[in-house]
Amino acid sequence: MSCMMTPAQFAQQLETLASQYTRIGIFKFFNTCCEACLAKAPLFLIQSDLQYEDVVMAHGLSMQGVYTTVRELFADDKDAAPTLAQIEKSVRHGAVSPDVSEFAKKLSNVYNTLHSMDNGTTLHIVARDSKVFRVALQGVVFVNPNHARRVTVTKT
Repeated sequence: MSCMMTPAQFAQQLETLASQYTRIGIFKFFNTCCEACLAKAPLFLIQSDLQYEDVVMAHGLSMQGVYTTVRELFADDKDAAPTLAQIEKSVRHGAVSPDVSEFAKKLSNVYNTLHSMDNGTTLHIVARDSKVFRVALQGVVFVNPNHARRVTVTKT
């Protein structure tokens, strides 16, 4: 079983929320998730000169902004805790070589460029040691209760 919604399920969720709220926010990011999601054939393949551990570090560095944004968006939402915890596991900090830092910046650019793809789109990064780092595009939908559509109740 996949941990993510299919593109059709994601579209259905948006449609349902659109009937209930005047504004809906969508935040998408690439990250690791369950084997069912990551086992899909990649839509994109990146070849890296870095070792696998350095690719993981670069991905973690690129996730710092995602973590900060999701934490701010869902600060008061207890239901968002599992998503935030999953992102937090991927985040990395620390001093790295210039090559890893540069790759993290490029990876962020790639992720940002591809964020409009369908939920579940997979991307594989092949490291110099032939190990493959796999990520999938994940989407989080958020709403503000202040933007709920007003429902008029009439007596009959």
